[in-house]
Amino acid sequence: MTTTIKKLSAIILTATLLTAATACHNGPSTTIVTHDDNNYQKIEYAGRVVFNQDQTAIEDISTGGHLYYEHNGKKFKAQEGAMGRIYYSFNGDSEVNSLSAEQKALVAEAIKEIVKQRAKRTAN
Repeated sequence: MTTTIKKLSAIILTATLLTAATACHNGPSTTIVTHDDNNYQKIEYAGRVVFNQDQTAIEDISTGGHLYYEHNGKKFKAQEGAMGRIYYSFNGDSEVNSLSAEQKALVAEAIKEIVKQRAKRTAN
């Protein structure tokens, strides 16, 4: 009886660890880098990133997901935070969840580029 309980405990522990490991995995990440003599752009995202209908803002990011955007020295990272809020960090500064007009414009620029790149990938 004790051996059966030990085996069952080991199976439950293994299943729990596997569930925890896969719960943190958000699927593949995507990185797109474009550059020429005058421009550098990097887009990286993982998890599920949902844009608003106008494609100008981020509505939701899945747990553990993120969006990173850099264009000619301007950069930000967005990730899901407490209570479903989205937290942004611009140019390495501290996290904020309320954006200035300039920050909103940069996020909208990033979304426009992501939509454009996704369209290119599905057309091929």
